[in-house]
Amino acid sequence: MTDLGLFVLVPLLAIFSEALKKGVDLYFAALVEPDAPAAIKFTLITAAVAVPVNTVFGVVSAWGIAKFQFKGKNILVTLIDIPFAVSPVIAGLVFVLLFD
Repeated sequence: MTDLGLFVLVPLLAIFSEALKKGVDLYFAALVEPDAPAAIKFTLITAAVAVPVNTVFGVVSAWGIAKFQFKGKNILVTLIDIPFAVSPVIAGLVFVLLFD
């Protein structure tokens, strides 16, 4: 197994083992609760909107950054690079402290 396979498979197995820790019956019972279909629908709608918007923004940004010199280019590159530089744990902590 390659390293990439381990990076994908191990977290996936951890997710399923945690979800099914108390049994498959409890897992399926949670899926039929009234809030579950609403949450699943919201997730799918959000993904259906976010993926095309991110794709368009990413392609246009990459093209503009590579092809042109413009005022604010460094700011745009910095905004794009921030998620790579800031740990998701730290970003989550910032949101918890900000909205608590």
